[in-house]
Amino acid sequence: MKTFAEIEHAFVSCTDTVYAYDLMARVKENPDAFVSLHSKEGNYLAVSESVTAMLKYQPQDLIGHSAYDFFLADDFKAIMDSHAQVTVQYDVTTVSYRIRGKDGLYKSVTSKSKSILNIALDTHQILVLTYLQV
Repeated sequence: MKTFAEIEHAFVSCTDTVYAYDLMARVKENPDAFVSLHSKEGNYLAVSESVTAMLKYQPQDLIGHSAYDFFLADDFKAIMDSHAQVTVQYDVTTVSYRIRGKDGLYKSVTSKSKSILNIALDTHQILVLTYLQV
């Protein structure tokens, strides 16, 4: 996928984890966005390789950690409100905040989140598209 519009359209169209993993593979070369899959509690389950270009983390640096470990404390309320919405509805929620890169610096980003089905486990997980604010 070359353009952000294509990535965003694919994200909005995604309904299950099979498609989510495909989306993560297709976004891997975009330096300004990454896709991640989270448990309902907010723990990283999978992350596209493009997180390395954007935040300098390897995907395995994030997997198993709570996304809340990387947010600026001042932004917690907005993030928690968005998280609460996405766990009870299927609409896309959007929130802007600051996230810490591996270098310790914070970047201003926007995340779009939605609940999707993990067919294999018959549970819902959270798919997130995170991109740099311009």
